[in-house]
Amino acid sequence: MMKNLLLGLGAAVITLSASAQNQITDKYGKGITILGKDSTFLLKANTRIQCRYDYQRKDNNSSDVQEFDRAYVRRTRIKFGGWAFSPKVKYKIEHDLLNGVTYDAVIKYNFWKNVEIWAGQTKLPGNRERVISSQKLQFVDRSLLNTVFTLDRDAGIQLRNKHKIGNMVVREMFAISQGEGLNDKKLDHPFGHEYTGRVEFLPFGNFTSKGDYFASDLKREKSQKLAIGLTYDYNQNVMFSRKVKGDILASRRNFINFHADFMYKYSGFSLMGEYANADVVNAAGKYVRHDGAGGFFEVGEGVNLQGGYLFSNNVELSGRYSTYIPFSNTNGGLSRQNQYTIGVSKYVVGHYLKVQSDVTLAETMVGSGKWENDLIYRLQFELAF
Repeated sequence: MMKNLLLGLGAAVITLSASAQNQITDKYGKGITILGKDSTFLLKANTRIQCRYDYQRKDNNSSDVQEFDRAYVRRTRIKFGGWAFSPKVKYKIEHDLLNGVTYDAVIKYNFWKNVEIWAGQTKLPGNRERVISSQKLQFVDRSLLNTVFTLDRDAGIQLRNKHKIGNMVVREMFAISQGEGLNDKKLDHPFGHEYTGRVEFLPFGNFTSKGDYFASDLKREKSQKLAIGLTYDYNQNVMFSRKVKGDILASRRNFINFHADFMYKYSGFSLMGEYANADVVNAAGKYVRHDGAGGFFEVGEGVNLQGGYLFSNNVELSGRYSTYIPFSNTNGGLSRQNQYTIGVSKYVVGHYLKVQSDVTLAETMVGSGKWENDLIYRLQFELAF
């Protein structure tokens, strides 16, 4: 039903774009924008495709070396946004045409000064790498830290504000959400919600074109820019090993997440760092990190550090280190992991038309002083308008 509705909206965009009664602005990378003749609505439509090839070589510290590869479409998205009735009432819809999943459906109302209230389903204000769009990443895909510690998307309300203290920009975000993850409509969950708070500091002012939320210094900042973010999240009655992702476990816990991150950019150089810490408590407030039936909540600490330099020909060389360190008293159910990645990207038209490739060495501890090593190669083409 939703897929048919979005396809219908896409057809409507094409029809409206042919009408002389609407003002239309077309620019590659900016989608199709339609402004109503009476200026009571604005509709912007975008789409993007990611085509990808993966190769993996698994080495289990034995002669049993395994190789796998696949070519596939990673993402095919269509997105609508704009405002209705007043520029103070904005909306966003993002749908995955490949899998038939609606990711974002949110209304944003700027009701007072720089204060907005959001209602609907969208990303929670979690770690920076997760909030950065998958279209605007520095590597083919997100890091190990994000895999384990992401807050992901949820349905609920968010309150957001921004203001300045001297030259420093400060942003505050608070969310109350369902706590069950993407597109969950069931009523049979135990009562409980998710509470998320985040604050950001930009001591040198705003980045060019919101550059603190896209990877690589594509704008070649003429002065140093820095963004620092802190997030605290508390989610009640979680049944998944990774909060709203992973395996379904036999018992529920209250998840506690803390994230700290930064983004720095200057003259083609970019550096981003993240730290994450997650733990669980039972109803009695004790740290019980397994479900009693052989399952484990993926708790512990993680670090992600990545950077790159964009040359004058818009080729970027980049590197990344990510690690996941499980807490020691998980009864051996979780393993230490490290990933080392080297990437190269060619930005033809920024993040709207690019080719990216990276090689990763992934280490997993399988015993005292023993590691399982995987070699992963990825190549991806991205086209968006």
